Amino acid sequence: MKSKTKDKNIKKAINVFKASSLLNSIGNTIIGNTYVLFLSFTKGFSERQISLIVGVLPLLSVVTFFIWGALIDKYKRLLLINKFVNIINISTLAGLIWISNFYIFLVFNLIRNVLIQPGGVVNEEYLLNLSNKYGATFGKIRVFSTIGYGLAGVISGLALGFVSPKVTIILSSIFIMLNIIVLFFLPEITKPEKEKEKSEKTKIIELFKNRDFKVFILTYGILTAAICSAMGYGIQMMLIKLNAPNFYIGMLPVLMISFEVVLLPYVEKLKFYKNVNLVLKIAGVLLIIRWILIGTVKSYIIIVWLTLMHGIINGFLIPLPNKVIWNVVPKEDHSTAIIVTNLCSYTIFPSIINLITGNIAGIFGIHSYGFTYLTLTIAALGILIKYKISNKTINEKEKG
Repeated sequence: MKSKTKDKNIKKAINVFKASSLLNSIGNTIIGNTYVLFLSFTKGFSERQISLIVGVLPLLSVVTFFIWGALIDKYKRLLLINKFVNIINISTLAGLIWISNFYIFLVFNLIRNVLIQPGGVVNEEYLLNLSNKYGATFGKIRVFSTIGYGLAGVISGLALGFVSPKVTIILSSIFIMLNIIVLFFLPEITKPEKEKEKSEKTKIIELFKNRDFKVFILTYGILTAAICSAMGYGIQMMLIKLNAPNFYIGMLPVLMISFEVVLLPYVEKLKFYKNVNLVLKIAGVLLIIRWILIGTVKSYIIIVWLTLMHGIINGFLIPLPNKVIWNVVPKEDHSTAIIVTNLCSYTIFPSIINLITGNIAGIFGIHSYGFTYLTLTIAALGILIKYKISNKTINEKEKG
């Protein structure tokens, strides 16, 4: 009887989490997809000021990631933190819209970034437990975030065709509010560990002594960071400079997820996917082709259509952290590993890249974005060729 009840709760958790992932993705993607336009056209900030906002702010908030990590590890209240993040997200949108002074906007945005930081981490850890502990298929759940990403492209693309970026950002609050409601129907599936917790500092030191995890961060992290920088900043700036209509910029996510939706539910079943190094190499080669084209073409239409490659590459990359962390990192360090992976791949590395590309583009022009991403991708592949990631799990290594 207990087993049936447990299965029923897990099934409920999976279905509700799919709905939450969809709504969360739509709301936050509308903001992210409109943000550079909003800063440029609505706020009137310069290219250098925008580079500071998307580059410096995330770096300044790095330290608080580990404070959040310690809280998540200690209490494992993933849903409570998720609700808090979404409430802060929606309540601070007004400040983004109405604050016009650049320096006040900078400080306000820093505080906002710190408060909504753990959103991605708690979602990733919840999914990590659903897929590895309770047998759910990672790709079949994660694909709902991808679908949400694409729907956000349709919504923001159509909205930008008729209304301002400011109104489009306000529109995102509807989906964030719906997600808050859905979260109240999601059950907690994690509990605090009974054994004495190691300090966050100790966990981080141990993680970076873990050779496989370190190589993974330097390869997956750089490849993903280049993609994030390109889609969240570089390509949008290129399209703005090439006088592309706002509609095209708003519709980017639709093209980005086209192949991702097809790949995600099935990619882990492919035989070669067991070889992490091969998957990273395939993604790296595809990115090299993409960045060369981005760095040479002068038509905004071609740049827009090149985002179709994004879905193929991301379809290969997205499930990798779930697979690698579960295999090479001890269970008690999973939360910290997720935080470090997200921090490097989506915050530290992209922020540094944004600062670098913002300055280089000011000197050499917009096509330097593509060649900067190309250089980083080649460097990541170089690391991977020299230092391979083990495909064995911790248990297999201990037995061997």
